[in-house]
Amino acid sequence: MMTSNNGDQLLRFKHHLFILMCILLFACKGGEQNMFSAKSEGGDTLKLTYAHNINIVKHGDYTIVSLANPWKKGEILHSYLLCANPNAISEDVKKGHTVVKTPLKKSLVATAVHCSLFAELGCKEAVAGVCESNYINLDFIKEGVNSKKIADCGSGMQPDVERVMALSPDAIMLSPYESSAGYGKVDQLNIPIIELVDYMETSPLARAEWMLFYGMLVGKEDEAQKILDKVVKEYEEYKTIASDDDTKMKVLIDKMYQATWFLPGGQSTIGIMLNDANCNYIYSDEKNSGSIERSFEQVLDKAADADIWLLRYGKMGNEVYNLQSLSKENEKYSIFKPYKSGEVYGCETSETHFFEETPFHPERLLRDFVILTHPQLDLAKNSKTKYFIKL
Repeated sequence: MMTSNNGDQLLRFKHHLFILMCILLFACKGGEQNMFSAKSEGGDTLKLTYAHNINIVKHGDYTIVSLANPWKKGEILHSYLLCANPNAISEDVKKGHTVVKTPLKKSLVATAVHCSLFAELGCKEAVAGVCESNYINLDFIKEGVNSKKIADCGSGMQPDVERVMALSPDAIMLSPYESSAGYGKVDQLNIPIIELVDYMETSPLARAEWMLFYGMLVGKEDEAQKILDKVVKEYEEYKTIASDDDTKMKVLIDKMYQATWFLPGGQSTIGIMLNDANCNYIYSDEKNSGSIERSFEQVLDKAADADIWLLRYGKMGNEVYNLQSLSKENEKYSIFKPYKSGEVYGCETSETHFFEETPFHPERLLRDFVILTHPQLDLAKNSKTKYFIKL
């Protein structure tokens, strides 16, 4: 029998593993795709400014949305035909596309970030099911699951097919991975699977631009456009504010997981944001667009003299996370200059809704970066950070 202590340790391990997976996903991006021209013939192509892995073409009564395969350059991962009345569309037009009747009314949405976006778009009711609800830190999801109004369909990698069948959603929204071999038996249910590959985009604003697609799915395209316009405007404003300061703080980010320090590559979403914040990220010269794996010694060699340390962590229970907590994890952390000077700032990822919000609101995270790395600017003097606090 598992003891209470062992059970707590297992829960803690799973929670930290979840945080790590989110960080790795947040760091990822894909390459620019140019295979969409043939898909755009005969329709009105929606002009996208930032996103490269999606193509949207409107054809009157229906819209074709094509997703690039971010792991196989030049290939299409999935193509969708969105329409209000599928019966009115000819079989020849439907051929080669997954038909999705819109707006979605009753969907299984596996990821917290997309649940959060649907709530912001004003269509919480479209979320009828989720996966691994214990990792979704949204009140309406928690309340819905507790009241049985929202179904928890198990694993986001391979949802429980019986629960999905009982839910009978009009679409299943899941995140694919390069090494995944499909979605198990749910692939055979004849329910449209919306593959959520926005996390593989090339920049913070590129991922945010995908909200136009998700807005179309729930009949909220105009609302999504308004949100996106505001995101872009504020992101560019914060970027300009940061560029006015010649001071560039040297930045260390995150911490070790077991024996490895996972850091965002210089061309990852976080890496690009740190560059846009006009600071000196220690791995900005690494052109890697995903996560970089380094040993403690390698990071120490690069960042022992860093000016500031920004880290994300998951808290269990009511414990207060502070510098002492950090040194208990690894006493060598105290060697770093920002530890000694007290310039360590932490983001508790569940209480702050970091992972739920920042993928489609990168301007909020950029604002934090600018405030913390340019404390002499008026923005920093007159504003508080949203996600990071001093440990």
